Amino acid sequence: MNIRQKIGLILLLVFLFACGGGKTEGQLHSVIFSASASQSSITAEVARWQDSNNDGICDSPTPLSASTELVFRVTKIDVPQNTNPSPVRVDLISLSYNPLGTGARPQIPSKSETHSVVIQPDSSQTISIKVIDESQTAQIANFMQRDSAFSYQVIIQVRYTEIYSGRTQTYTVYVTLTIKETAEDETCTR
Repeated sequence: MNIRQKIGLILLLVFLFACGGGKTEGQLHSVIFSASASQSSITAEVARWQDSNNDGICDSPTPLSASTELVFRVTKIDVPQNTNPSPVRVDLISLSYNPLGTGARPQIPSKSETHSVVIQPDSSQTISIKVIDESQTAQIANFMQRDSAFSYQVIIQVRYTEIYSGRTQTYTVYVTLTIKETAEDETCTR
């Protein structure tokens, strides 16, 4: 190997090391980020039907929400001793909904939540997010029929930043959401 090849190889190794080496999803310069949902499948009830005017007929749906916990983990990777592994900040969580199954399904609008969750290297942190909120279930209630259910794949995208380097990436978590109508209040009928 001549001197030019050796210099080229050294420069290539320095470049790869500076970029964190063949990057995989979740790997930053000095840490690996991962996220998971506490439940892979969630059942949400659209509304609780109540009698709003005391005539015995369930005529007032109260929209409900469904939540899950997201667990974020930051793990140090092998770095030189003089490298200080960076904390990671989660700053945005976006949710989008893909209908599952056959037949017409109401569209659920995507939504995003801003956060400022900082996770130190070799630690984890848990937050609760609404997979579907009251305004979304209120929209779906119009499509529900007695004993009907709709299923969706919820795509949860977590945007995070390695604080020291400023590098930003996105990690994706998938959850199955089944939305069904609830039983009515025992004091009324529909």
